[in-house]
Amino acid sequence: MQDELLPVGLARSTVWRWVGELGKNAARLREALEVVARRDPCSDLHRVVLVIRPAKFRSPEREEVIKTAALLLRALTRIRGPPAL
Repeated sequence: MQDELLPVGLARSTVWRWVGELGKNAARLREALEVVARRDPCSDLHRVVLVIRPAKFRSPEREEVIKTAALLLRALTRIRGPPAL
């Protein structure tokens, strides 16, 4: 069997596709925020204001997708805890 070279790391487009898929889930974000609020009524996650650098998006729609993805990941981290490394 011939050894094949495997790519190291991920392509930028892969990560941006993941962000896009996560960011399309506004309903999931609402559900996650509700779970966080039930578990911790003092949580301020729903008040988080995210500032995304303008170089990361070209349209207001993409900015919202990125913000939704970031908030969803934060909410999931609060629900499940930080990932094990």
